[in-house]
Amino acid sequence: MGWLLLVRDVTEAEERAQWRTQFTHMIVHDLRNPISTLMSSMQLLEGQLTAEQPRQLVTVSQQVSGQMLDMVDSLMDINLMEAGRFTAEVEAMRLPLLVGRVVQAVAPLAASKQISLHLEVAEGLPAVWADEVLVRRMVVNLLDNALKFTPGGGWVVVQLTAEPAEDAAVAEAGVRCTIADTGPGIPAAYKEHIFERFVRISTGGAQVRGTGVGLYFCKLAVEAQGGRLWVEDAAVGGSAFVFTLPGVPLF
Repeated sequence: MGWLLLVRDVTEAEERAQWRTQFTHMIVHDLRNPISTLMSSMQLLEGQLTAEQPRQLVTVSQQVSGQMLDMVDSLMDINLMEAGRFTAEVEAMRLPLLVGRVVQAVAPLAASKQISLHLEVAEGLPAVWADEVLVRRMVVNLLDNALKFTPGGGWVVVQLTAEPAEDAAVAEAGVRCTIADTGPGIPAAYKEHIFERFVRISTGGAQVRGTGVGLYFCKLAVEAQGGRLWVEDAAVGGSAFVFTLPGVPLF
């Protein structure tokens, strides 16, 4: 038996990867400033308007700018998470209040597409140990995804139920959030790939699911908070995206 030693210089590949990371960070930083300025300007403008229609236009512009800012922040956080330099600012929080606000915010979009949107909350849910900003962006991404792929006349249901703690001696029970839709569903072979970075999966030329970075961000964000995210078939067709968040630690 002999030995074959293969030596490969990966310096150039590492330099390219580092350059891509630095370039993304620069672009994200440069985009964030003008979007924040735009949002501040619209807030000042809204306070000076009296007619209803111009106020509605400003409100819509604020919502779109907020969505753009969330996308920019998600790109920034993805880079930090991949580099192992991200720390979630977790604290005890009530998930139904936050999810309720997000559902209310996207309700006009659901109505415009003639989609029934419902929120079902189990009684006596415990608090979760999570980062409110991250959770809000996760729910926005998942709800936007569900509404995008649900045809008119369909429905989207958000369910919040208790999730038993993996170790009751360490933490209290957490919460499970399920966002189910009546869209086309996801083939079993693709259910893992949709959470990969920049993946857009299609079958027969038709887009199935995947926003490129949204689902990838959600997976990284929920894992940064000690939770899990997966997708399964909904009970009456379509897909159900499920994530869990841990309960409050027992100090």
